[in-house]
Amino acid sequence: MSWKHNPRSYNYGWQTTGSESWYGQPHQGSDPNTVYIKGACKNNGREGARGGIGISWGPDHDRRNISDTYSGRQTNQSASLEAATKMIEQAKAQNMDRVTVYTDNQLITKGMNEWVGKWKENGWKTSKNKDVVHKDQFIKLDRMTQNMDVEWNYVPAWSKVEGNAEAQRLAREATRKK
Repeated sequence: MSWKHNPRSYNYGWQTTGSESWYGQPHQGSDPNTVYIKGACKNNGREGARGGIGISWGPDHDRRNISDTYSGRQTNQSASLEAATKMIEQAKAQNMDRVTVYTDNQLITKGMNEWVGKWKENGWKTSKNKDVVHKDQFIKLDRMTQNMDVEWNYVPAWSKVEGNAEAQRLAREATRKK
């Protein structure tokens, strides 16, 4: 099974080198350490909210792809952080010490790339001296990724990147599970 997309849609002007999709991300499946993650939440922020996670390692890795619910706070952000945590658990279980992650969640990409170090220095306070939202999830993710080479990359939501679209589908499917 392979994913196809229309290269004329959503041209962001990025050049490709042949091993990349039109959007600058590697074709999924070209690197077994490339993964797309997504969290979704039906009725986000309301009574009866139900979150789901989607993890897509690519069409050639169906056994590793995940569509599942999770326990805890049921929001889009929590779901995305849970997807990241579950993906790191998977990578460690497969003895992977390097993983390239794509997500459309900027809290994760900026949090892990820019803010975690500053938060730790500030006693898990933001630059405005407020408590870090989702602190426990970020502490867990930070600890889990010690001694790993994890590259956190942002991909625009709804950009039709195959891997991101598949992770979105898996996460939304999970929100319908009981």
